[in-house]
Amino acid sequence: MIMINARIKTGFTGLHLIDVRTAAFIRRAMLMLCVCFCAFMLAMRPAHACPCVCYTQCGVCIDEIKDQSSKTRFISIYNEFENQKNWDRGKLHPGWLRPSLMLMVEQLTTAAFFSVGTIGTFFDAKQQLETQRLMDEIYAKSLRDYQPSTALCRFSTLAVDLPASEQRANVQKVMFSKANLDRHLGKKSGMGADPLKDSNARKNQFRHTYCDKNEFMGNIANDAQRSLCGDNGATDAERFNKDISYTRTLDFPYTIDMNLTDKTMTKDEEDIFALSRNLFGHTVFPRPAANKLQFNDSQNRRPTKQQNTYLQSRSIIAKRNIAENSLFNIASMKARGTGLSKDYYKQIFMDLGFMGRDFETFMAEDTSRSKSGHPSYYAQMDVLTKKLYQNPNFIANLIDK
Repeated sequence: MIMINARIKTGFTGLHLIDVRTAAFIRRAMLMLCVCFCAFMLAMRPAHACPCVCYTQCGVCIDEIKDQSSKTRFISIYNEFENQKNWDRGKLHPGWLRPSLMLMVEQLTTAAFFSVGTIGTFFDAKQQLETQRLMDEIYAKSLRDYQPSTALCRFSTLAVDLPASEQRANVQKVMFSKANLDRHLGKKSGMGADPLKDSNARKNQFRHTYCDKNEFMGNIANDAQRSLCGDNGATDAERFNKDISYTRTLDFPYTIDMNLTDKTMTKDEEDIFALSRNLFGHTVFPRPAANKLQFNDSQNRRPTKQQNTYLQSRSIIAKRNIAENSLFNIASMKARGTGLSKDYYKQIFMDLGFMGRDFETFMAEDTSRSKSGHPSYYAQMDVLTKKLYQNPNFIANLIDK
């Protein structure tokens, strides 16, 4: 009937062979024909098959209709499910689903394998960042807890030059002592071998180096031939009387330009030697002739008077050497150092505000000398034991971070 309706709607209507009223009449006629056919088929069943009371005009039993309808629905539904199951097993699953699922699984597996590398990279990066953060935290903690202060590092840096400067000072002291001892003993080829030559050499040195013509009311330098200082005296005013001024020659400077290991006589070395000769042994002992020091009696070998005098002079020289050692020790400690840490000491003095003449005195700074700016052992120890702590920043920087 559906097909007829469709045909009526499409075929006849489309061709304009019948109108709408004719189509409605045909539909009603076909419906009545179908109903009569169904009634006829029910009337053809045997009478014993319907023990119940019939209430319809065609004699159809209601209970049997219900029973037959239930059986029909059950059988039809069962058959449909069986057909569907067989079709799924026979055609749908092996023919379409299985190949499609296999391709899908293969594609998903391939994509998953590619994704695993990316996911693993993220895990590695996460682990790396966590480890790096932990190491940074430990490093920061160690810096905070175990890093020495800046002031302590500066103290260690300033002490770099101390061993070399101390060793150099010890060598200077030995050489200084030996030079004075040779003069006292009149070592051969030395200036002290002849007392007259030693005296004349010191007078000439005084005239040309240490004499101030204004001393003694100017009478010390008024005649070029007969005056002790000549007519003008010494020319370098900074060296006036440094042969007798312990304060200016040795006590005031932190560093003196003295290095007895080379072959160059500096002004500071000359001043210190002149000062030591005025302090100890201004006049050297007479040098007796060789025969005066010989024994008169070769058998008994009793010492002569000259021999006893010579031995007494040696005793005096030994005692004098003990006193001289104080001067030698101070002079050697103030001798120029190696200069390994001069830049650090320069910074210390700049922080304290010392520049100009005070700084030059400390560093033995002199642009006319190539080996300038080398603080002595004494100067270094003065900074490490006193001046370094005069800067309040040093005490503040001692606090650990």
